[in-house]
Amino acid sequence: MIIVRLRGGLGNQMFQYAFAEYMKRYDSEVYLDDSEGRCFKCHDGFEVEKIFSVSFPKASFFKICKYADYIPVIGHTIWSHSWFNKMLAYEQEKIKRRGYCKATHIYESEFSRLTDEQIQELIRKHKVIYLDGYWCDTKYLDSIEVEHFFEFRDEYLKKYMNFYKIIEGKKTCSVHFRRGDYVDTELDICGKEYYANAVARIKQCVGEDVLFIGFSNDIDSAKEIVGNDIEIEFIDTRKQNTAGIDLFLMSKCTHNIIANSTFSYWGAKLNKNPNKIVIEPNGYIRV
Repeated sequence: MIIVRLRGGLGNQMFQYAFAEYMKRYDSEVYLDDSEGRCFKCHDGFEVEKIFSVSFPKASFFKICKYADYIPVIGHTIWSHSWFNKMLAYEQEKIKRRGYCKATHIYESEFSRLTDEQIQELIRKHKVIYLDGYWCDTKYLDSIEVEHFFEFRDEYLKKYMNFYKIIEGKKTCSVHFRRGDYVDTELDICGKEYYANAVARIKQCVGEDVLFIGFSNDIDSAKEIVGNDIEIEFIDTRKQNTAGIDLFLMSKCTHNIIANSTFSYWGAKLNKNPNKIVIEPNGYIRV
């Protein structure tokens, strides 16, 4: 049995789901640990199975305790945040000690160094392994037909068809701005110059008649970046309380300008236009 930990926003979760599918080559029993999302809503919570026609069984509380060597938070109480922080500190201490880590709890940095034979040997030896990481390496996608694996649910599309009609049948380019927790960090690498150059490049390649559609978790901040010099029409989906609608709309645009973000990476990845142009920033890191 293999247990894969879920954490992070929607883009991260999609990489973790894809990694879980990849791991089926080693063991048909693959489970997800979604305990973190039951108590803490990172971004819009764990939405993958609400948005896409994918599903994995979830690991039990007892299996997580036994094989991950930590006790997950149960329910949302006044003590949840305190307990969660204690477990994070405990895990970080385990990472520093390395040798004291339980052999069944394997971090991405360790796993990435293992050969195929070593992975198979670990599973034979321990029967159950717990894999902890973000798994944003595209090599895990090579054996998966991603566009078919992450198929948007029909009922999901019908619910938000009014937004889709804004871009339907037009030559469009999505422009994603990752703000929020990225602002003033080393990950905040997409400024006005990047977006101006990217928009100019798209126009140069496909003509001036492109409708640029802006998406952001902070539209006001995104508008400040572009100012009045770059013509972008923003679609405000904030009242929908789901990141999935932005992802769906980005995937339906003709071309994509992405930010330093796994979220907009997936918007471009799921774009089925065979002639799409995707522009990404220099120094792009999938986080």
